[in-house]
Amino acid sequence: MKFWLTGVLFAALAACESTGDGGGGSTPLQIVDPASLPVTGAPTYTGTLNFVLNEGGAGDVTYTGDLSLTASFAGDTITGDVSNFTDSDAETYTGTLTLINGDIDRGAGAGINPVFADLDGSLTRASDAQVLESGAAIGGEFFGSAGAATPEEVRGTVTGSFCTENCSGGGPPSIVAVEVAGSTFTASQ
Repeated sequence: MKFWLTGVLFAALAACESTGDGGGGSTPLQIVDPASLPVTGAPTYTGTLNFVLNEGGAGDVTYTGDLSLTASFAGDTITGDVSNFTDSDAETYTGTLTLINGDIDRGAGAGINPVFADLDGSLTRASDAQVLESGAAIGGEFFGSAGAATPEEVRGTVTGSFCTENCSGGGPPSIVAVEVAGSTFTASQ
């Protein structure tokens, strides 16, 4: 079974490199214009990635994993991975989704998703060895406090698909879509 993935993934990732005051709660973070991003440094952002798959007759299932994302400002690249997945049916998964082909597009303009990467890899459900093979990608933006040297968060979207049967041939693949509602990822410092 193959699932189509078209969803929104809100990424709130707190930078492991702190810029100082801790944010103070009442001042909302603002989108950082990619042209004004630092040109040095490689902060790591950690958080939780959630996506919802519409599995047809089985209903919607939410998948949650631990995200680690590094933004290399000198090279304008994004690397990282998502691991330790569980789902809303209390199933656990082995495997890692790796961020590949990651890029920071400084010419994209604010609000145009200058951060993007493919999610490569597969997850295997522990209870029955069901495999979810990723054909997904993430895109997003940096957010920060006024005057912060390094953005405090990344937020974004996810699109693509996950294949669950016949992914490498031997019959028509089965695909499940990621849905917009409930597809988020968040983190705190």
